[in-house]
Amino acid sequence: MPQLAAEFGTLPGAVAILITVYTIAYGGVQFVSGRIGDRFGKQRVIAAATLGAAAMTFACALAPGLDSLLGLRALAGACAGGIIPLAIAYVGDTVAYENRQQALARLVSTQILGTIAGQVGSGIVGAAVGWRGVLMILATLFALGGMALAVSLRGSAAPSAPASRAGAGYGWIGSPRARMVLSTVLVEGVFFYAGLAFVASDLQARMEIPLAQAGLALLCFGLGGLAFSLTFGRLMAGLPRGRTPLLGGLSLAAGFAGLSLAQSVPVAALALLPVGWGFYAMHSTLQTEATQMLPEARGHAVATFAATFFCGQALGVLLAGYVFDRIGGPPIFAASACMLAVLGIRFARALARDYRPA
Repeated sequence: MPQLAAEFGTLPGAVAILITVYTIAYGGVQFVSGRIGDRFGKQRVIAAATLGAAAMTFACALAPGLDSLLGLRALAGACAGGIIPLAIAYVGDTVAYENRQQALARLVSTQILGTIAGQVGSGIVGAAVGWRGVLMILATLFALGGMALAVSLRGSAAPSAPASRAGAGYGWIGSPRARMVLSTVLVEGVFFYAGLAFVASDLQARMEIPLAQAGLALLCFGLGGLAFSLTFGRLMAGLPRGRTPLLGGLSLAAGFAGLSLAQSVPVAALALLPVGWGFYAMHSTLQTEATQMLPEARGHAVATFAATFFCGQALGVLLAGYVFDRIGGPPIFAASACMLAVLGIRFARALARDYRPA
């Protein structure tokens, strides 16, 4: 964001609209991508979406101005929206519920490696080749992944339409499970991304460090998440139901509180470790529960879950951008700490009573 703000002559908070339009498009496409995945095969749709994201991201790298970049980022977000949610739904189709969170934790570990590469690379590579170079590299990675999956699926038969049409509508959202999962992930998206999106900009502005160094500090977020995914099976899987998201919410609160008080880069980097651990602890539990909201149309249900999450993310970044440009990052981090602690406690209690009203 600092590079884009400098090039287009505006403030980092104003440039955050790029994140907002991307995530709105990412979330909005879920209302159709899940149903398409259920109908034509989740892996096939993932391959097509990845190749589309490659084309749109490459076009973003060539954008001549902020207005055209906004439109192209929206298209890139719409394409990318057909990847991760359908991958989660595919795990739900192929792994039994009692083993599903552990399987999703392994999926998360690969996402975390990508997160680490993106967070560190955006600073280091961005400092060397600029934001356009970063997007070109990202487009290349999208293209390689999409082509590899497409080749692996060549010759396989497309799935037939599901016999049950129960998932065609949205009446299932009224179930206690769906209401709790969707409301929790909405609030999580608002307050988690409101804080995380402005960590690098806050470190650069408040501590007067280069962008590359701020990107390196974000490496600790990915390391915290990786620690969760590597230890879940041995340390967390046997805990009582609800304990994992409770610990996740409290860990997020501790990390964001640390960021709000940090006066040096090493302290801020250390605070990002519990942020990473806590996010993946809470979010992987939510993903597992999302795969059970509507088993007969799992792509549709998980896509609705993702749409809700990214609408929350878009709203959080938009509101936080307004706050950041006026009073900086620490108040945002403090608010995220308070709300995510409450959220973890609420969701843990709901799991313990199996979503029944109090």
